[in-house]
Amino acid sequence: MSSKALPNLFMLSAVLIALMAILIVGPQPAAANDSQNINRLLNNQVIVSRQIMCVLEKSPCDQLGRQLKGSYQQQ
Repeated sequence: MSSKALPNLFMLSAVLIALMAILIVGPQPAAANDSQNINRLLNNQVIVSRQIMCVLEKSPCDQLGRQLKGSYQQQ
């Protein structure tokens, strides 16, 4: 793996961890199928890619992207 790929891999890992944290402890009410919803969201390549591009400031952000970006910037 090249040294240029490591920062991108780190950024991707940080975004996915932040996404999971927001979904788990976010303001939505707890439900029995939360883990299914999280898995469905994380398996949706379009949504994950959109959030990564938002955090990297390469595309506009939706509400989830703004939350992720705020979580990432606090680290």
